[in-house]
Amino acid sequence: MKVTIADPLLLRSVRPQDLRVYLQSKAWVERGALSEYGAVWLLRRSNQRPMEALVPNTADIDDYPARISDLLSVLEVVEERPQTAILVDIFNVLADVIRVRAADEGTSDGTIQLDDGVRLVRSEERRVGK
Repeated sequence: MKVTIADPLLLRSVRPQDLRVYLQSKAWVERGALSEYGAVWLLRRSNQRPMEALVPNTADIDDYPARISDLLSVLEVVEERPQTAILVDIFNVLADVIRVRAADEGTSDGTIQLDDGVRLVRSEERRVGK
């Protein structure tokens, strides 16, 4: 199921500086400013045509949520990932995120038994001295 994020309050909460860091981390390059309010960013992909995206420089414009929505639509196509996952990554771009995985024959679907989860957390707490 494809989900398009349309909540203006949520879209307005995206910080322009987080967008720039996220795009740079994905090999996008700022091609040039259109004005003080926005710039064109370019992604060159091997064996494919380059992609362009309009990225606002400030949230102080009336159509900021619409511009963020447009950008999420472009990123969804380029990254072949849902907008929700991309938005989470944008919000966390300046945070240190550690993903932990416990591999076991009983966890092939990504779940873990509650007792095993408790043991995993307690083991980590002892390791870091909490």
